[in-house]
Amino acid sequence: MRSSIRYPAGAQVAFHALDAADAPTWARDYARLIEDVRVRASCAFPSFDPVDCWRDCNARVILRNAFADIGVTTDDGRAAIWMARRSDPAYRLRCEWGDTGATARAWLERSAAPFAALFGPRAIPLSDLPLAA
Repeated sequence: MRSSIRYPAGAQVAFHALDAADAPTWARDYARLIEDVRVRASCAFPSFDPVDCWRDCNARVILRNAFADIGVTTDDGRAAIWMARRSDPAYRLRCEWGDTGATARAWLERSAAPFAALFGPRAIPLSDLPLAA
């Protein structure tokens, strides 16, 4: 399945359905998805802290640790939940002064399987999310 959703290069990605007939329902479902991702990812990866910022103009970052961002990007009734190496200026500056880049790559490689197990490559209907609307 080819996706038109744009997410950071090199990211681990899981796709989920996010389709609603009207704007209020879509907004509620989107907020529910964000909260679900934050709760589940924080439990699986305790080093992440909640943030609310953007990578480029369409990739919303909702969690960040020393090495990676977890975010959500939406388009055409689907959401991409992704985890990618940080790219913000503070992180790039740290990389210039040490071997943070290699450490980040190693951390992301170790975290790829748990991320895939947590969010999976399959679509999960929003009605099956554990959090109440």
